[in-house]
Amino acid sequence: MDMTAWIREHSWVLAPAFILTLVLFIWLKGKLAKNVEIKPVDVGIALIPFVLWMASAGIFKKVELPGLLAFETADVIVTAAAEPIDLQVSKIPVTALKADPKSSVREIPRMIASGSQVLSFTLGYSGYHAGAVWMYFNHMIGSPPFKYALILDQQGALFGLFSARKLTAILNNDNNHELLEKYPLKPFRGLPGENDVAKWHRFTQNIVNSNKAALAKVPGFVELGQAVTPRADKKRVLAQMEQLGLDWLPVIRQESGISHFQGIVERSRLTASLILDVTRELENKKQTQEN
Repeated sequence: MDMTAWIREHSWVLAPAFILTLVLFIWLKGKLAKNVEIKPVDVGIALIPFVLWMASAGIFKKVELPGLLAFETADVIVTAAAEPIDLQVSKIPVTALKADPKSSVREIPRMIASGSQVLSFTLGYSGYHAGAVWMYFNHMIGSPPFKYALILDQQGALFGLFSARKLTAILNNDNNHELLEKYPLKPFRGLPGENDVAKWHRFTQNIVNSNKAALAKVPGFVELGQAVTPRADKKRVLAQMEQLGLDWLPVIRQESGISHFQGIVERSRLTASLILDVTRELENKKQTQEN
């Protein structure tokens, strides 16, 4: 009895095989990243070897993983797998983001209502107050669209980027809940003092004083040198994420020698897009051979 026939009769073995593959994938991911989050794309990646093998073996004729890959027949894989794939990758899937500058605390409700995604700060600007910065993050963090804190230089070029949630968790004190009750957004009762939000004060002063070295040491900081362009090679971007232990990277565009922040590229969308590129190439080869 060959392997295909055996699998047909003992298909139950695919379940533990899938689980073992997923566990191995998560273990490897954990070695490369501090925080491991199981996402749908991780499960999809673990399934792909078994799906492709079963399709090529003719066990079923249609392969479809929503958002990851879809083949009409197993013949597409069988034919294309016999030849090397000259992969023509499309552009990386950039999520364009609009950055809103930190302003008066009176603007917080409006920014939450408008779904602000990025809060930007300019190095060297002296108008930032630690209490106001604390209030911005701690009230906007409850809004799902709000995800990033952007640091720009005085020319408007990207200096670096933080995950807003991670930055808030790092800079908040243990008594933060008490501070939120003492200094609510509505009714406004003033701002906490420097001693109440000491970590936020240091962070704010580093921006005011353009202390780039200190800002770069804050955990989770993603610097300009780690950013990518919209035309970057998908495989290299994915490898860069693995090396840095990140699930996203900033995307920049060059204009008059200035690196402007354009948005971010996420690991899950990038992985799905790369798999779809492979799928399209396989289907193109199948159509070429039929013609």
